[in-house]
Amino acid sequence: MHTAGEYAAALRAEPRSLRRKSILQAASNHLPPGALTTLYAQLHEIGGAGLCRDAPQFRYMTGFARRRAARQPQLVANHSDPTYSLFTTPGSEPARKRLFILFSGEDGQFYIPLSVVLHNLPKGPKDVLVLRSGLGIFYARGLKGFGRSTHQVAQSIVARFAPQTYAEVNVLGFSAGGAYALRIADLLGADLGLSFGGRFSAGVPRVPADLLNPSHGFDVLCPCFAQRAGKLVNLAGAKSEVDSLAMARMAAIRPRLVRHYLINYGGHNVLLRMLRTRTLAPFIRLCLLPSAWLRAATLPFWAYGSFVRGLRRLVGVQKLR
Repeated sequence: MHTAGEYAAALRAEPRSLRRKSILQAASNHLPPGALTTLYAQLHEIGGAGLCRDAPQFRYMTGFARRRAARQPQLVANHSDPTYSLFTTPGSEPARKRLFILFSGEDGQFYIPLSVVLHNLPKGPKDVLVLRSGLGIFYARGLKGFGRSTHQVAQSIVARFAPQTYAEVNVLGFSAGGAYALRIADLLGADLGLSFGGRFSAGVPRVPADLLNPSHGFDVLCPCFAQRAGKLVNLAGAKSEVDSLAMARMAAIRPRLVRHYLINYGGHNVLLRMLRTRTLAPFIRLCLLPSAWLRAATLPFWAYGSFVRGLRRLVGVQKLR
């Protein structure tokens, strides 16, 4: 199913509640924001208030701002399958657009509906390539259809989607895809590599060996177009010991990494917390600022997060989450 109409027809034909929930989850992960709002507008007529309650982020995607935005030109879903999706702004040349490359967490998840992630990306012409991991742990087997190593995945992206033709390239990763996204951003020489709660596995042998390679200005195995000097950013909850330790490890491998803490938060799903506080879209825009401005803006959060974690360790209340 690729359109809001197809999902609506599937919901009408399926009376079982659990199956309807599955259809709604698939729609929220595959439809662009405007199309999802169009589908959600029909849910009360299809299944009443109960079906609306089952729809992920229903109130958010049907609020006044979303309904108004849905009347504007929207991203178009040009391809969608379990491995990757491609959403494009029609009628605009790549040289005038940003390319966003998104790496999912485990089992293709983004911890909030993909349509909500797309909605929070900066406005303006853009293409969005969404790459989903399967059940392989922490991309240990690479990415199906793109290659087993990070070098092969980066080369496949260059060959198939020509990121060098875009005005700007930004790579975003979520959870298990966070550290992977930072490595791909290195190899592509992207303008921005942004990780949300980037994690390594507990057992190092499960991590692809080339993922741990340090940053290079030029990589002989995958030159791609690494001439750009981009930014690398990771966001973690200030009170999350597991994510904080992973961030320190990533910073040791990639000294350019800008560390940002979500203060007073001990969970892993930083996207949901930022969505509820309406800070997700502003944070992504902040990361697109020049490096000096970005470091100045994130320094207070890094200092606060480091202080809070040290203090909590001292008094024995730091939790492993």
